[in-house]
Parts: sequence; structure tokens; C-alpha cells
Amino acid sequence: MPAPANQPTEVADPRRSRTLLVRILLATWLIGVVAAYLAINVGMADPASADSTFTGLWPLNHPYWFNPLIALVAIVPALILGLKVGRAFGLRTRPGSAAAAFAAGIIAWSIGNLVWFWYNTCTSWGALGCAHTIEAPYPSAADVGFIGLLPCYAFAMVQLSRMLATTWGDVLRLAWIPVLAFAGTAFLMVPDFTVLGVHVPAQSLLFDEGYSATQTSFSVLYIVSDAVLLSMAVINLVRARQAAGGIFFRAVLLTAVALLLQYFGDLLFDVRVANGSEYAGDIADFIYFWALFVMVLGIYVLGRAHERLQAHVSSMSAAMSLALTADRGEPVAAAAGGDTP
Repeated sequence: MPAPANQPTEVADPRRSRTLLVRILLATWLIGVVAAYLAINVGMADPASADSTFTGLWPLNHPYWFNPLIALVAIVPALILGLKVGRAFGLRTRPGSAAAAFAAGIIAWSIGNLVWFWYNTCTSWGALGCAHTIEAPYPSAADVGFIGLLPCYAFAMVQLSRMLATTWGDVLRLAWIPVLAFAGTAFLMVPDFTVLGVHVPAQSLLFDEGYSATQTSFSVLYIVSDAVLLSMAVINLVRARQAAGGIFFRAVLLTAVALLLQYFGDLLFDVRVANGSEYAGDIADFIYFWALFVMVLGIYVLGRAHERLQAHVSSMSAAMSLALTADRGEPVAAAAGGDTP
């Protein structure tokens, strides 16, 4: 039976279909990475020894494929959501530029991870075409992408601080957060020393004894930058409870969790490289995945906050319009599109 002429027909919203696509992609990515991690670390007796058995496309469950699984898939939702949320707010606005910057940081890190995959596999896979004597250097071209994440995230955190109207008073009141972060980080870097006749053994778990000054500087740069970003995230999180009725709290919480995971990922990676236990698809790589995944969720939730904010503004505008109409003596029901007796 056809709908009455005066009854509006439902029109499919393209935004809903895109949102559904992103949700399916994120769920598939999560399941795929968790399954790959279990296959490597539970299904293989000695995954670290498998590094030397990589011969190309097959087998697809080789540990080396874990990095592209993280990186290639991360680029897609980051790009889609970064543009979608950035445009929704406006790329020149603080939340819009923050969303775009977070997405740019994810993409930069993912490109670095793909370059790292090339360094580790091009000697055993002829299709990648490099000399069989090449060794994965540190630092390398991959670090351009890894370091590229840092200024992108820093810019995003500053924009969130401005959006939340974070003041220097907030920073000073919460100064214990960066102090604690830097104290814990510094403890992991201190060399062997003696104070007042008491010997304190080295805690420099992050560095190999053979590291050059450049290699040590890069390791310090990553960890210290992570500590700075994490401190900014926690300060923003405290502020987000009060700003705009807390509408951005969940998004800011997810960015803080993502930065905490990034911090632990960098710590574990440096520790495992220094003691020789690092391999593709290990716990450090798994934590890196979670850092990217949670940050993508943060961008998504920031977009949802925009939708709620728009709905709130629309309802407020409608209420004000009805109030003004009533003040002019017009029937409120007629102004709202209804019938009057």
C-alpha cells in the first residue's frame, strides 16, 4: 500500500552508511590483529626464531606480516575519520584540526612501520629488491615516520587544550603529573653511579651497551616526548570533565589511554631491543596496535561528540524560536508545524 502523499519518505543518510563501514572495518581489524598475535605467540613454539625463515608472501601467518597488518589497516580508518570529523567541526576549528592532526600522526607512524617491514624483509624477499647484506639500522628512514607522530600529536593536544580552555592555573595545579612521569622515565635511563658512598646499579634498561650517541639520543627523544604528551593528555582529561558539560570527556579519555599505550609500547620496544628479545609480532608490537586502535576510536568518539553538540544546539534553537513565536502572540502549535483547534 503506498504511503500517503503528505507522509515524508525515509531517505538513507550517507553518513550512517559511512559510520557503519568504519565500525565494520574497526571490528575486523581488531579481530584480525588479535588472532594474528595469538597465532604468533601461542601457536608458534619459538616465534623469535621465525625471523630468518621469511621467504615472501607465504606463509601469511609469518610474524613479519604483523607490522603491515597494523600499519596498512590503520591508515584507512584514520584517513576516513580524520577527514570526516575534521570537516564536521571545520578544519580551522580547534577540535577539527585536532582530529586531523591525530589522524596525520597515525598515518605517519604507520608509514614508518611499513618502512621498518621493508628493512626487515627485503633481504629474504627478492620482490622488495635490496642487497642481501643490508641490516635494519637504528635510527633509519622508518624513524622519520615514527618521529612524525610526535609533532602531530603535540599539535592535536595543544588544540584540545585550547578547546577545553585549559589555563596555566590548571597546569600548575596538576604539575605533579609531568613530574611523576619524568621521574619514572628518568629512573629507567640513569647510569651506574655512587652517591654518598652508596652504589646504585644502572637502571638504563632502554639502551644497549653498544649504542652510539645518536642511537641513545633517539631512544631518549621517544620516551621523553611520550612523557610530555601523556602529561598534556592527563591535564586535558581533568579539564574535560568541566568543559562544555563534559561532552568531550570520553574522546579526551581515549586519547589519554592511547598515549599511555604508546608510552608503554616505546618503553617495551627499547627494553626488548636492548636485551635482544625483540621480534616481529611481540608484545611491544601488540601494544602499538592498541595505541593506534584506541586513538582511532578517540577520533571517532570526538565526531560523535560533535553530533551530540549539533543536536543540542538545534534543540536549543527550536526552543528559542518557539518562545519568540509565543511572545509575538502566534499559536505555538502552528509555529511548530502542528494543528490548532
